[in-house]
Amino acid sequence: MKRTVLTSILFAGIAFGSSALAQGQILGPSPSTRDKLDLYDAPGSMQAIEQVNTSTITFPLAVSAQQSGYSAVDLGGKQVWLRNAQVRSLRESKASCNTGIAPERTARLEAVASTPGAGANACK
Repeated sequence: MKRTVLTSILFAGIAFGSSALAQGQILGPSPSTRDKLDLYDAPGSMQAIEQVNTSTITFPLAVSAQQSGYSAVDLGGKQVWLRNAQVRSLRESKASCNTGIAPERTARLEAVASTPGAGANACK
């Protein structure tokens, strides 16, 4: 019974997680010295359909979907997939800050209390 519930939760997380991650942007190549990006026609493809010079791409690129370590973007009016390992991305995040702590204790906690990965949206 426990295994069935755990499996259901895992699959639900995968199904819903990809749409939540799709709200991001590709900021540039990774590392920033990379001069070409591989373009794929589908996520998980083993062979790139084309390579494009990073100097010809106007960043940031809006991500329309993510799947299996790839991000779908519109490049030149055509949807292509980029490997996440080759790009830097920005994802929407919200910090969850604890405001129910007594004021005398918050000064010490405010400096460290945040949601991991919240970046610019960390608790202030």
